[in-house]
Amino acid sequence: MPKPSLQQLLQAAVSQHQAGNLAEAEQLYHQALEQDPNQPDALNLLGVIAQHKGDLGQALALFDRAIAAAPTLAVIPFNKGNALRDAGQHQDALTAYEAALNCDPRFQDALLNLGVLLQEEGQIKPALEHFNTLVQINSGHHKAHYNIGKCFQAAGNIDKALSAFQTALGLNSNDHDAHFAIANVYADMTRYDDAIDHIKTAINLKPNWAEAHTNLGNYLSDIDRHEDALPFFDRANELEPNNPNARVNRGLTLLTLGRLKEGWQDFSERAQSDAPFYKTFKGDTPRWRGESITTKRILVWNEQALGEEILFSSLLRELSKASGHCTLVCAPKLKTVFTRSFADVTNLQITDQPDRDINVAEFDVQCSLVDLGQIFRPHLTEFPDAQPYLAWDETLRSDLRALLEERFGADQKFIGISWASANPLIGDRKSVSLRDWKPLLSIPGVIFVNVQYGSAANDVTALPQEFQDKIATVDLVNLNGDLNETLALLAAMDEVITCSNTTAHLAGAAGLSTSVLVPSGRARIWYWFSEGSQSPWYANVGLARQNTDGRWDAAWSTLSKRIQQSVAAP
Repeated sequence: MPKPSLQQLLQAAVSQHQAGNLAEAEQLYHQALEQDPNQPDALNLLGVIAQHKGDLGQALALFDRAIAAAPTLAVIPFNKGNALRDAGQHQDALTAYEAALNCDPRFQDALLNLGVLLQEEGQIKPALEHFNTLVQINSGHHKAHYNIGKCFQAAGNIDKALSAFQTALGLNSNDHDAHFAIANVYADMTRYDDAIDHIKTAINLKPNWAEAHTNLGNYLSDIDRHEDALPFFDRANELEPNNPNARVNRGLTLLTLGRLKEGWQDFSERAQSDAPFYKTFKGDTPRWRGESITTKRILVWNEQALGEEILFSSLLRELSKASGHCTLVCAPKLKTVFTRSFADVTNLQITDQPDRDINVAEFDVQCSLVDLGQIFRPHLTEFPDAQPYLAWDETLRSDLRALLEERFGADQKFIGISWASANPLIGDRKSVSLRDWKPLLSIPGVIFVNVQYGSAANDVTALPQEFQDKIATVDLVNLNGDLNETLALLAAMDEVITCSNTTAHLAGAAGLSTSVLVPSGRARIWYWFSEGSQSPWYANVGLARQNTDGRWDAAWSTLSKRIQQSVAAP
């Protein structure tokens, strides 16, 4: 029987390779190399098999031999780039893709993969250039249009992103990635019906896509269909039981519904998820899970924003009774207020030391402030009657009240207003534009006092003069500094009306008469719950909820009537 030729061996090897018979293909490639040790196709495809087997070193060695044998063959550095990308060596992968394009500038797969990798590295402009080149070569390349959309989305140009995604979908209606991306854009635009339609299509095209099930659950939660959302979180968890994202989102939904015990259990995995803001101290000191610590030392820290730090500090007195000694690491802005407010708690030490200066090993257990909720508030029925727990500087409060009365008259009603949240993810949705406050600002007999922190405090200057004249600013108070001054100013008010921000928590924790404008959907933080007109966390905090259509008409109507009655009262 005649010995197979080199060409016959290569053809047979490729056939086996394409059929998935890698062992047979590998043997045939080696036979080909026995006839020609520098045969580039055999070296290249052996490199692909080595990469598939996870042997990166062998794969790269084979690709380099193949490149040396055929330096102008673009597919070889392209395959090398794929191996380097999969190994996480992105810079070397970029170099390899560029080498492939030097061999063939119209190599579509190399343009696509190079663009995707640049995009993942945050190099949006050069990525976009490669995708645009790809479209010029092949206008019907749906993945190029899809990735152009991702670039525009990353750059914040939602309209162009949506257009590019829709072009990709027009070229391939079964592109599940395009449906997924369009759903996300529509959700960002609060077009939830459209978002839900597209994410359901994505799931139909790719039924076992855990992330898509999670997103569908999130969209349903965003429009307050919390019970409907839960099965999709459950399905995502079934598909990827080791991925905590679906469980954390399910936990948030359960907490929003007031099903606290279940919700806390899922939400406790947030530090392992993609959820933002959460931090934890490292070290071997164990987490406190609620066991007896009456003779032990516990370290407690805040993992989220100032508002959450204030809210969960309501549990510090209960913690002090349960522990031998407690050390709280607090935000510097809260150090003065907390020290005054908890001065009588003798086994509580309050520090604002930087995290790096804390020796966790000195403590028996550690716990996030937020996790105290799981231990002390497992059910809504476990909430005691809310009591004020933050104390203000009475001398400063009295001086500020006297200043206001001197300027505007002792018979005036002073209402502090705060309209903006600085939350970097949903602050714009939690905020209530000052232009929308005109129904309140039109009420006679009231002096509204600007208690807004951050750059949004200057929004007053954009109002018509008639409304600017209704809002007083107290220049003596630094609303961006130590919250001791802010709290004293809030305490000098007859009442406070605020969006969901730090002001809401500071006023609520002090027991001040406060109305919180609670947004609907995605912008509502879970601890305001899905319904109810009073907060169980704070004494004297009423909740004025946004309509499901995004309007505040009902809230303004209720607040206006109450304020007018208060002004008219003798």
